[in-house]
Amino acid sequence: MVQTTLYLSRLVWFAYAALSLLNVQLKRCHLEHRFKAVDPTMVAIAVTIYSFALSWAGQNVPLLIELFQWLYRLPVSASRQSEELELILGCSVFTLMVTIGPVTYGVFAMCLESVLPPRAGHPYHAPSYTNMKNRVLYTLLHHCGCSKQNEQARVSLGGAVHEVLTQHPRDKRCVTMSWRATDCFVLCYNENRVLDTTLRLSLVASVDRTRRAKRDVAPDVTSEPSVYVVNQLERHPGPWDSDSSPYYFVHPATGPSAWCL
Repeated sequence: MVQTTLYLSRLVWFAYAALSLLNVQLKRCHLEHRFKAVDPTMVAIAVTIYSFALSWAGQNVPLLIELFQWLYRLPVSASRQSEELELILGCSVFTLMVTIGPVTYGVFAMCLESVLPPRAGHPYHAPSYTNMKNRVLYTLLHHCGCSKQNEQARVSLGGAVHEVLTQHPRDKRCVTMSWRATDCFVLCYNENRVLDTTLRLSLVASVDRTRRAKRDVAPDVTSEPSVYVVNQLERHPGPWDSDSSPYYFVHPATGPSAWCL
C-alpha cells in the first residue's frame, strides 16, 4: 500500500502540467475570472490519495476492471488480443482521470463563489491569508513556543498585491495556482521586544505587467522612492473598479527588489 502510494504520487507532476497548460489557455482567452487558484500543496496531497484510491478501484470494482481491460485490448488487433496487451491507452486514461481533479475543482469553486453570497474573509495583510501548508506550520510554531500566538502587532501592512489581483484577475501571472505561500513576513519589534509592525511582502513577479504594457496603459510611478527597501504599491486615484485603471509600484525601491509591500 505504501509503495503503491509513493509510486503513484509522481502523478502530481502531470496535475501541475495540466494546470500550467490551462493557465496559458485562460490568459489567451481572457477567462482568468472563471478559475479559482488552487493550493499546490493540497493538489499534491489530493492527487496522492486519489491516485491510490483509483488504482485500488481499478483492480477491485468490476465496472472499472472491464473498462481498463477494454482499453488495454483496444489498440491490439483482434487476432492477438489473447496474447498481448497495450498499456498506453489505459495509462493515458488513468493519468487523465487523476489530473482532471484539480482542474474541475478550480472551475466549480469559482462557479460556487459567484453564486453564493460573499462572506468576510481574512484580511490580505494577515498571516492567516495563506495556503494550508503555511497555516499548519504557523500552528506548529505556536504550539512549540517558537512564537506567540496571541501577539498582535500595532500596525499590519502589505497584501496590496493580493487585493489588486483579486479585483483584476487578468493581471495574474499564474491564474491556476495560488502564490500566497510565497509571501515573506517581516516582524518589527520595538526596544521593549514587543511586536510593533508586521510587513507582508509579495513577489513582484506574481503580477503580469506585460499585459498592461501591451494595452498602452501608462504606469503611474512617482519620483518619490519607497520608505522601505522594497517597492510600495498604491491605489490609482482613478476608477478602481475599472479593469483599465493603471496601478503600479508608484513608490519604487531605491535598489533592485523582487518584493512589494
